[in-house]
Amino acid sequence: MPEDRDEGGRGPKPIARCLGEAVGHLVSAVRRPVAPTRHLVERRSEVREHDGLRLRRTVIDEIETPRPATPSPTRTPRGTDRA
Repeated sequence: MPEDRDEGGRGPKPIARCLGEAVGHLVSAVRRPVAPTRHLVERRSEVREHDGLRLRRTVIDEIETPRPATPSPTRTPRGTDRA
């Protein structure tokens, strides 16, 4: 399996590299914004013919729910959390 080899193709990847790749995938998944959800409500299509020309009109009604706003994490500057 090519994914089990290191970049030079010399042998299996070290466990640290595999763990780093897995953590990288998780971090990128957490940082990637979630797409809004769309729900199809209605789809209409009408066709009209006039002098050999065909006009097709398609109307798609959707409901799009925006993703909720996530508050940004608040960080305290170093040294200020001690009394």
